[in-house]
Amino acid sequence: MKQLIILFAILIGMMLFVYWSSKPGNLENLVSRTTTSIQTTQGQEKTVKIGDNKIVVSVAKTDEERRVGLSGRDSLIEGSGMLFVLEPNIKPSFWMKGVKFPLDIIWIDDGKVVEVTPDIQPVDASTMAIPTYAPTKPADYALEIPAGEAKEKNIKAGDKVELPAL
Repeated sequence: MKQLIILFAILIGMMLFVYWSSKPGNLENLVSRTTTSIQTTQGQEKTVKIGDNKIVVSVAKTDEERRVGLSGRDSLIEGSGMLFVLEPNIKPSFWMKGVKFPLDIIWIDDGKVVEVTPDIQPVDASTMAIPTYAPTKPADYALEIPAGEAKEKNIKAGDKVELPAL
């Protein structure tokens, strides 16, 4: 009898799921929310302070985390970003492969902003030659934020940066 009740409960659950997921947008929203949740918890969230601005960031420390970066995400919320921990004393190079929204890149070295690359636009997936972006000076960190925020927050070269413990 107990097994029959469990089987009946599973059957009802499956029927409810099929009914719910057949409604337009329900399954896509569930997948989108789940993917966003996974992406935002990929690394521990930390806070970067630039001048008086606080930016909540996910941290990309490993080669795999840096390779994936923000690709596949639909957007970033205002006041958030991704902090890339780079090899010291190099001029890194970034591209927008798989990134769906425009970004500003803030290049950081020795606890200060060394350069800002503003308003980098996503590229069409069919583009054969994907442009790359690099600072003119070495940088230990790169901070990607939504396009326009660096200007809006008056972030510029020379600004002091307080990085979280990594």
